[in-house]
Amino acid sequence: MNTINVSSQSESALKAYAALQFPGSIDNFGTKTPIHMLMQQADSEHQLVLTDACDSDCDLDGAQFDYLGTIYDTVSELVKDRLGLKTDEDVAMFNKNNPTPFVSYEKLFGSYDVDDEDMQRIFDAHSLANEADYVDMYTPVSDVSSCEILVHLPSSAYETMGVSFTHQGIEQYRDSIDNHLFRKNYCYAMSGEGYGRDAGDFYPIMEFLRDAGEQLLVKDLEGFCVKRMSLATDEEIAEHYRSHPDESFQAAYIKVYDKHACSVYSRIYVFCSGHEEFCAEGQSHLIYENSYVIVNKAGDTYKVPYPFDGDRYIASLNKDSDETQQLNAMQRLFFWTEYKKHIEIE
Repeated sequence: MNTINVSSQSESALKAYAALQFPGSIDNFGTKTPIHMLMQQADSEHQLVLTDACDSDCDLDGAQFDYLGTIYDTVSELVKDRLGLKTDEDVAMFNKNNPTPFVSYEKLFGSYDVDDEDMQRIFDAHSLANEADYVDMYTPVSDVSSCEILVHLPSSAYETMGVSFTHQGIEQYRDSIDNHLFRKNYCYAMSGEGYGRDAGDFYPIMEFLRDAGEQLLVKDLEGFCVKRMSLATDEEIAEHYRSHPDESFQAAYIKVYDKHACSVYSRIYVFCSGHEEFCAEGQSHLIYENSYVIVNKAGDTYKVPYPFDGDRYIASLNKDSDETQQLNAMQRLFFWTEYKKHIEIE
């Protein structure tokens, strides 16, 4: 085995990559070596007056609305701002004193609530077909008409704002630049191999990074003993789904010993739930509902998702070890709990 010296920061990143991105992980997105990209919708190049945009039946999903240089994501925000409504109390007072109450465009064009008196007052007095009609309905009190609003139509192009080797990393990056994301954005896992594309040097380099990280994890494992204390079989879990529908069930308990400290390092508990559904023909099948992991470590208790994708019965932990893999499923679960972002326990 060749040895490559890396800094402590690089070592930590490599280990996190291998711990989170292993094949079959929920963070792997069904690919072998994904690269994760934060994409933001590009600036709009097309602008129309709101009246013209509605008359032309433009798709305004994701559009932005510009009134005298102030940009709003929805017409509801624009109208509410022009009416000077800051709080729920402001809205309640306005609705009490005006013949046309304020109700958001999204609510009016969403599911109709027959018990909502404000919605009923609007529909009794106005005929609304689109965003322009909505804005013009409030013109007598807002002094803003649809012909004064400029619509920035959403672009079909997206620009790359950041790149990460893990989904967790790109989500953390998105949080760190949240005040610089002004338009629709999403995280995209891009794969270099398969799907008829030429991998070029992407696939072998990514494989090298993961292999390097996994070797570092194997080295760390020398200081630990990962021991299975209890593990339910597929049949036991299936029976629990039938007899206790959607009730969490402790399917596995794993204890990790610190060899150097001669003490328990962490305790890992895997929970899952599901239920049985019956078809019209009388047949039944089991529905997986949820699974998660609870970790008790150094007096602290935290939660992480269950890492193995599509595993309805915790079967990954029941499988025989694959000699071609450097880490077995329980060891992968241990490292997953070390590097995966924690979920607060309510």
